[in-house]
Order: sequence, then C-alpha cells, then structure tokens
Amino acid sequence: MARANNLRLKFSPVLQPCIAGVDPGSNNVSTAIDDPSEYLAWIFQMPETDLVTHVGLRFYSSTNAPTYRVSLRSVGDDGVPLDTIITSASFTPENSWGGTFQWIELASPYLASRGQLISIVVSYLSGSIGPSNNSSISVNSSNAANHRFGLPYAIRYSGTVNKTFNHPVWALKSETRAYGIPLKSLVTYTLNSPEQAGLRFRFEPGFGSSFSLKGIVTELSGAASGSGKSFDLVLYDATSELDRVTFLCDIVQDATDACILQIFFGASPPTLSFGKEYFIAIAPNEADTACKLLGLSVENATDMTAWPGSSSFYSVERAISTDPWTRLKTERPRIDLIIDDWTSG
Repeated sequence: MARANNLRLKFSPVLQPCIAGVDPGSNNVSTAIDDPSEYLAWIFQMPETDLVTHVGLRFYSSTNAPTYRVSLRSVGDDGVPLDTIITSASFTPENSWGGTFQWIELASPYLASRGQLISIVVSYLSGSIGPSNNSSISVNSSNAANHRFGLPYAIRYSGTVNKTFNHPVWALKSETRAYGIPLKSLVTYTLNSPEQAGLRFRFEPGFGSSFSLKGIVTELSGAASGSGKSFDLVLYDATSELDRVTFLCDIVQDATDACILQIFFGASPPTLSFGKEYFIAIAPNEADTACKLLGLSVENATDMTAWPGSSSFYSVERAISTDPWTRLKTERPRIDLIIDDWTSG
C-alpha cells in the first residue's frame, strides 16, 4: 500500500474554461465565420495514435449558412496551419444545429500519431455568406489570461492572425473513442431534500486492487434560502452507505456564481475496490436549500471517452435515498476525487 498524498483525479475536460463557451446567457460565447477570407483553427498534439474519422464542432447558432470546409492540416514553423490539406469534409450547417454538437465525417480517415502537432481548420467553401448567412462556433467566453493556453491554442484569421483567440469547442474521434472537447452544454442539478445527485465512478481492475477516497473537489452554488441549512456529502456502494460528512449551505450561498469546495471525509474513510462501482452524492438536509451541483453534457455517451475517466464516470440522481439511481450517461458533474491509500496488487 502507498500513500497517494492527496492525489486529485480530475474528470473535467482539459481546457475547463472552454465550458463557459456554451453558456447561452453570456454575450461573448461564439465567433461567426461570415466572410469568405476568414477561418478558425485549433492547434494541438494528438494524445494517441489513432485513425481519425470525424471532426466535431459545437454550433452556437446557424442561419441560412453557406457550405464550409473542415480540414486537418500540418502546422508550420510559425505556428500557423499550412495551406496543404491532409483530409477534409464539406458541410452545410442546418438552422437547427444551433446549441448542438455535431460530428462531421471526413472524406478520408487519417492516421495521426501520438504527439503529432496538428490543426483543425474551419473555413468558407461556397454559397452566400454574410451577417445573415453564417454559422457561429461556440468558444470560451474570455481572452483573460486564465483562459489562454500555450498548447492547445486557437487562431482566428480575419485579415491578420490572432493566436490568442478564444478556444473553440470541438473534437476528433475514431471508431473507438473521442478526443478534445465534445461538449454539448452546461447542466445544473438543483437539489432540495430528499433529492440527491452526484458522480458514479468505477476504476478498472487493472489499475490496482484497493484505494481510499479521502474527499472531493466540486463546484456548487446556492441561494439565500439555504442560509443556516446544510447538505451532506455521501459515499455509497451498490447496496449501502459507506461514509457521510455535513457542511453548511452558507458556504455556497450565491445564486449567480459557483464556488470551489474541497471536502474531506472523516479520519478513517472506507477502503474501496477496483472493479466495483461507487456513488458520491450531494444530499441537502432541508427542503428549500436550492443547492446546485454543476455539470457538463455531451450528445452521445461515447463522447465521454474524450474526457479523463472515459465512460466509467457519469452523473446520477434520484428523488429519495431509497430510490434506485437514475443514470445520466451523457452528463458528468464537476466532481474530482481525492485519493489517499492506493494498493497496486
């Protein structure tokens, strides 16, 4: 057995600030390709060697759009996509695509290598384009420093190259898994007693034999009605409660902004086993706490393979603690696990 020293297992997309780009309440959440000379690009390293068959885009809006091209390209020494196209696909967005994540099949699959620097480029191809004929791609909502990344990075070309542009919400996939940020929308689980919502998790048996869950890091918000009330963090296995800790709702009493909470269980958290499923849930203790757990959603359950933990980690909820869990395999709460003791064999 080895001490994991508060190892935090993070299950949100690698570019977590990009999640702001799908919030319809913000004014700066998209970029329109509405001129023939413009393009939008994302430059990144391929995480695995795989045969790429599709590129995915999250459309903020689409109105009588022209035909666009999405292409894979190599990257020049200046960090800008080369003109030579490796493989591509043409597509004409439908008006109904606004607010959805769409996978576009490439004309020819491409075998990309692990660590290869590659770019995805979206550009105009044909048809009427302008302020009333275009599509907007979802991007993160700020160019603030904490929203910029050295790699991956994004480019918007509109006469000049802007390398610090907001990150688009897009991804790649093969026949077996996805890569990137195949994000559909943000989700919120508003909870009042006796409701519960949280994370279903399962570690593959090959990872080890046992571990202890010391605590979590999560994002919650609340409401004024939660003042003086409390919520529990509860750990379950398939049949019973394993541990519980109580916190005041006052620490998340803000209906507009979420806060980060690091919550630990007691001195002797139970030993958990690899290969078994567990549930970590937020459980308000009063009927009017309006405690809100934040999460993310994808179009298809297989899109979860792009994120840490793959499809073994997803949202669950139930109306009362004696009900079976409702499994939401296309959603994931913003809950990260803090691991303590870890036994490898």
